[in-house]
Amino acid sequence: MNITGIIPLEQKAEYLRTLPAIRERCSRVHDLAKQGKLQYFDYHPEKEADVADFCIEIMKIEPHGRWRHLDTGVGRVLPEIAKWRIKEEPLDAREEIKRIIDLFIVSVLLDAGAGNQWTYHEKSSGLRFTRSEGLGVASIHMFDRGFFSSDPDQPFRVDGKALSHC
Repeated sequence: MNITGIIPLEQKAEYLRTLPAIRERCSRVHDLAKQGKLQYFDYHPEKEADVADFCIEIMKIEPHGRWRHLDTGVGRVLPEIAKWRIKEEPLDAREEIKRIIDLFIVSVLLDAGAGNQWTYHEKSSGLRFTRSEGLGVASIHMFDRGFFSSDPDQPFRVDGKALSHC
């Protein structure tokens, strides 16, 4: 399907996120690869089984992401959310999501390449963490203590005023 010029941009973007659109484009690339028409890649059909096995093995590895950094060594995210729910019954689902987003974004922003020498010692577990994992663990503790909020009555959020003092 050629959607150029007949569909508004927003609808094009919506379509391109659909499974049929993704399959269509992948098929185009695959066809070009089989014809040897890709500029940066060569297609080797005899290697498809090996590539599939490799991809399956990658999927078995724990995901590398912010949630995993925050939970390194010990689960911290779900207990943090549970604590919010206990402190503020009932905790509005929208507020819960806002807090999770604040936590994850500030944690990612703090992870600006601390280098190999930086470490964080977590007193509660006795564990020592480095790099992204250490920054993730440190940031969830800072968030929990209201370090990123300028409002003591709303400690579980991030705001510009508090960040300006970091």
